[in-house]
Amino acid sequence: SHKASKPSLLPAEEKPVATDHMPDLSVFRDIDEPWCPELVTLPTGAFMMGSRPTDEEADDAEQPWHQVTIGYRFAVGRYPVTFEEYDRFCEAAQRDKPRDSGWDRGRRPVINVNWDEAKAYVAWLGKETGKDFRLLSESEWEYACRGGTVTRYSCGDSITGKDAKFLGKGR
Repeated sequence: SHKASKPSLLPAEEKPVATDHMPDLSVFRDIDEPWCPELVTLPTGAFMMGSRPTDEEADDAEQPWHQVTIGYRFAVGRYPVTFEEYDRFCEAAQRDKPRDSGWDRGRRPVINVNWDEAKAYVAWLGKETGKDFRLLSESEWEYACRGGTVTRYSCGDSITGKDAKFLGKGR
């Protein structure tokens, strides 16, 4: 099953950008413009994807728990795509801007963007920068999100409203 994805960024080739000359975790922009997202280089590595078999709250889509190896270095958006960045695309492409649902815009992460809109954004970003971009695969996203953690969540084995806003609660 496919979960709704945030427009996380990853350049398009299997080896997304020529990061061989950069140390792991280097931060850069393809173009020095505020609408161009910061990227960070990630190393090769492996992680356990999905939920442990003993996790009684796990969804069937989170099974089986299995090791995934990312055998290539890549660069990924350092932060979620913001309204500011996405709105620039909407203006340039003459598209309707997504609703902010009362959360405000600016440097806040963009919301209310579907898969096709996210793909159009990364295609536009590629054209503007002269680089190829694509959305992350599910395993690339989880690898980047986990940042080497082995706990149930990237923030630990439990999650509360202090860690994230979910089910209308928290933050």
